[in-house]
Amino acid sequence: MGALATLAGAESPAVADAQLAARLADLQAERGHKWAEPNDSESHRLHGLFQYPAMMVPEMQHDILDVLQANFEAPRVWDGFVGSGTTLAESMNLGLDFVGRDINPLAILICRVKAGPYHVGAFAASAQRVIDRSKADPDRKLAVLFPNWQKWFRMSVALALSRIRRAILVEPNPACRRFHWLALAETVRLCSNSRLSTVKLHARPSDEVKSRAIDVYGTFSTTLLRNLERLTEQGEWLAQEGLLNSGYYTGQIALELGDIRDAPASTEPCHIALTSPPYGDNTSTVTYGQHAYLPLRWIDLRDIDPAADDKVLASTHALDSMSLGGSRRLDERDVESLCEAAPSLKATFERLAPLPRDRTNRVAAFFRDFRDALPSVVERIERGGVTAWTVGNRQVGGGQVPLDDALVELLEAHDVSPICRLERTIPAGRKRMAVRNGHADTIAGETVLVFRRS
Repeated sequence: MGALATLAGAESPAVADAQLAARLADLQAERGHKWAEPNDSESHRLHGLFQYPAMMVPEMQHDILDVLQANFEAPRVWDGFVGSGTTLAESMNLGLDFVGRDINPLAILICRVKAGPYHVGAFAASAQRVIDRSKADPDRKLAVLFPNWQKWFRMSVALALSRIRRAILVEPNPACRRFHWLALAETVRLCSNSRLSTVKLHARPSDEVKSRAIDVYGTFSTTLLRNLERLTEQGEWLAQEGLLNSGYYTGQIALELGDIRDAPASTEPCHIALTSPPYGDNTSTVTYGQHAYLPLRWIDLRDIDPAADDKVLASTHALDSMSLGGSRRLDERDVESLCEAAPSLKATFERLAPLPRDRTNRVAAFFRDFRDALPSVVERIERGGVTAWTVGNRQVGGGQVPLDDALVELLEAHDVSPICRLERTIPAGRKRMAVRNGHADTIAGETVLVFRRS
């Protein structure tokens, strides 16, 4: 089939787009109530392996992807902001090939475990060895030391984590090690002195730190068992659907660690891009880097990706500073050029002008980097391919920043034309939402924008 997707009976791309928009509108009317519910990832097979912040709603992404993939033969899916791999998992559930990229090594680790292999028997045997070895380890030497570590870990916790780390390192199978590293990441998150109520690193009060009963080995064992059960369930489902061969997913999966702005051109463009970018810079929205900092300190980065560099651990904010909007050094014409590229931003910058300069800087820095990232995202989409973006308009300085309208304007400059717009309402009071900025009180809903690359 050619690159241009056409629905059955469509005589032109315009007719195909109109039919696709109608199908998506019908889908929203039929399934919109499910999309508005809280993210039920805890019970959705692969989506509960690690508590990653601001995950997309699996049901919504699956529904949209199912409609989009029906327009292509053997489609390949692309997500340039792969995060915890919601799009990856739903692509696998539909038997599709997938390419994902993210700057966060923890995100790539989660995705690699989700991608398989599903050798759960080997994982279970390895898990028992790791648990037994760590409990029998008499060494009282800390395996990980970094500035201010005592703020985040009690000595007893750090010793237990060190023994688990040493036990994982001697396991010979890389897939087993990655499975254990992910369980250790969740254990670090739960056993550290950082508060769980926020993705930012905030230490608990000292009296609470002293009084907490922490069972590191128990937490690690429970996490391993839970993840084993979910991988087993997913593997059995994939095998039932004919999507597993000797424990390996039958489709092709490629995962890339790196800045989206530096993504290399691909000789195999994808037919579908399904993604949800950050809704602003990581410092003032979701601090993905801070959330990953403590877990990554205990993981051998070489097992995640050969390109992994410990410069992301230079400080608690290093990874966020490397992400979109992380550098707020602005050129004199940045705001002006952004308003030219995305006229919908002009009113925002005019509203922010009388306010403290930081408001303008953080919005301008994010949109500058976001604009610069779009060519790398678009070039991975085949001519005639479709792309769907889930976005939300956050509040800055008492007003909304129109990321949805700006995205339309910025993509049109790359010959990417809008097909339709879907809406997802976020119920009031829901705190565990899929919103990318993690603040349900500042975003009342999300928008899914669907486009075609001309």
